Amino acid sequence: MIESVSAAKEKLKHLAATQPPSGGFFVSASFSTSRLDDWRQFAPTFINSEFNRLTKESSWSKEERRQVQADVEYILDTVQYDITPDTQGLAIFANGGQRERMELPMRLDNWMTIEPSPYVRPIVQALSLLEPFIVARVSRDESSLFLVNEWRLTKEEDLSGPWLRSSDRETGEVSIKEYFAAARQDSLVEHHYKEVGAALAKLLLESSSRRVVLCAQHDIGQAFRRALPQALAAHVVVDIPFDAAATNAQMLVAARGALEKARNTEIEVLANWIKDAIGT
Repeated sequence: MIESVSAAKEKLKHLAATQPPSGGFFVSASFSTSRLDDWRQFAPTFINSEFNRLTKESSWSKEERRQVQADVEYILDTVQYDITPDTQGLAIFANGGQRERMELPMRLDNWMTIEPSPYVRPIVQALSLLEPFIVARVSRDESSLFLVNEWRLTKEEDLSGPWLRSSDRETGEVSIKEYFAAARQDSLVEHHYKEVGAALAKLLLESSSRRVVLCAQHDIGQAFRRALPQALAAHVVVDIPFDAAATNAQMLVAARGALEKARNTEIEVLANWIKDAIGT
């Protein structure tokens, strides 16, 4: 398992400079091995299907075909028997006795190609999308902040609001009338949102993150945004729906995908602004 972005980039430089020792081809394959994907069934089917397609399109000699088939069998064996539990994406580059692999804690695009050099584009694309960010999962009385670096979740901060239900636990011998209870609850909820906002501002300041993904039900998300100062609210670039059944890993996958779309939108807006500015 490669433990950092810098180590992955060094590995990419090495792979990009690699050539077959005596001609031939590199079989390059990449795919997701996340538990969120049915990869143990999908990956072998994908590899065999792509190998058959590439074989039909090629004009290899018998020896070249034999070598390529041996490399594909090595990739299949690796997929089935030799992947560490933390791996989310796997890339394998094989040329006879010359074999390299990259196990990453991030999902990769499913790709297979056979070329004179290792095909590293899926890894380059994946690394180019990485940036540290924060996920704010907000509810009326229990919220959490998740700091995600380029690789994985690095910090989780839970923030619980005060007791919101009107009962003897709060008032002692005398219960509060419903409309007073409702007003008090709204006040406590707003106070909770402000506490979460203060913690979010502190986490943004301490980390190198610039963007926040908000995970909340629609009405709660809107109320939380209204409770934030304008400068802090500007960091909240995208929303994802709250799903009580989703694990943290599933939430972070959804957050990274939504953040990628938000970044693409930002780039389009910037490009249009530059185009208009040049035109004037």
